[in-house]
Amino acid sequence: MTTIRQDFEAVGRRAIEVVTQAIRGAELHPSPLVVPTLVVRESTAPPAATDA
Repeated sequence: MTTIRQDFEAVGRRAIEVVTQAIRGAELHPSPLVVPTLVVRESTAPPAATDA
């Protein structure tokens, strides 16, 4: 099964930064997204053909 791996540590750090800035009353700027990684596994295959 193909999945997506997300760096949850980096997501958490960014969340804390945003909350800290909000508490301090700082102007919030959009931060870059944490880019996920596509993990293609061996079980990935095209769908089976069906007889219609």
